[in-house]
Amino acid sequence: MTIKKPWKAEYWPQIIEEIRLDIEEKKKVKPNYNGNWPYIYDYARTLGKKIGSPDTGQYIYIQDARVMQKIVDVWHEIGEHTQSNIRRNMKGYENQHLLKAIYKKRKGEFDALVAENDS
Repeated sequence: MTIKKPWKAEYWPQIIEEIRLDIEEKKKVKPNYNGNWPYIYDYARTLGKKIGSPDTGQYIYIQDARVMQKIVDVWHEIGEHTQSNIRRNMKGYENQHLLKAIYKKRKGEFDALVAENDS
C-alpha cells in the first residue's frame, strides 16, 4: 500500500523556491548563512537513483525546485517509508511557505487570464 500523495505536494516545488528566496535574503545580512534546506534520508538509496541525483549519500538535500518536482513526479514509484519521510520533512516548510506559494501560483494564473481577456 502506498501513501496517497497529499494535495500540498503540487506546491512543494514552489515552496522550495520560496525557501531559496528566503535564504538569499538572509545571506544579504549574514554572508556565511547556509540556510535550512529540506532533506530526505534515503535508506536504500533508491530515491536518488529514481530522480537521477548525482549524490550517492544517504541524505538528499533538496536545494532546487526541479529536484522536488522530480520527487513529486515519481511519488507512486517510491517506497512507503520514503514517502512518509518526505511528508514529515515537508510539514514544517508547508506551515511556513504554503500560503505564499498558493498565492503566487494563483496570482500568476489570474494575471495570465486578465492579459488574455485584455487582448
